[in-house]
Amino acid sequence: MDCPHCRAPMSEGSCRIQGTLFGFLTVGISYMKLFYSDAAGGREVEVLQPWVMQRSHHCLRCGSLVIKGDKDPDGDITCLRCGAVMVAEQSTCEKCGWTFEG
Repeated sequence: MDCPHCRAPMSEGSCRIQGTLFGFLTVGISYMKLFYSDAAGGREVEVLQPWVMQRSHHCLRCGSLVIKGDKDPDGDITCLRCGAVMVAEQSTCEKCGWTFEG
């Protein structure tokens, strides 16, 4: 997958929220979640819960991180560059040419 920001190849992996020994010793056990907040409307969406691994891609050049969502009711996806709807079988966006393939 190419980075939607700098177009460099991204490495595939996974993300998870995990406590650290330092955090446990200083704060104790706490329940952590990762939230996304929409800048325009302030809407919050829960992205990850602790210890749950989610498929993701990381760009070593610019540091961008793309986390694959777990909701895919129609199989359709959204282009990461222009936001156009791409059917599940497509790997290249018809509108802007962005591709998942590296």
